[in-house]
Amino acid sequence: MRRAVFLDRDGVINRKAETEDEYVTRWEQVEIFADVARSIAWLNRDGFKVYVVTNQRSVAKRLITANELESLHHRLRAQLAEDGARIDAIYYCPHELEPACDCR
Repeated sequence: MRRAVFLDRDGVINRKAETEDEYVTRWEQVEIFADVARSIAWLNRDGFKVYVVTNQRSVAKRLITANELESLHHRLRAQLAEDGARIDAIYYCPHELEPACDCR
């Protein structure tokens, strides 16, 4: 049996935007928390698959495109990899809260 851990992005890996109405939409806004790479690398060494699952309403609000978000996620994975941490995949829900979707 494979072991896996699922991490949220905003507030767990990187600092959330200041208010509920703001979103991280540019790489310059990404502030990775201290020790995140070291902690993820530890999980990797212990045999865990590491997945990021995140709600990204900013896509539905047209503050960022899906391609731009995927580019941001690519940079996030690359940055963490430089510090020895591997994210196996990132999954996101791009929808608004209503109507309800199957992603959330």
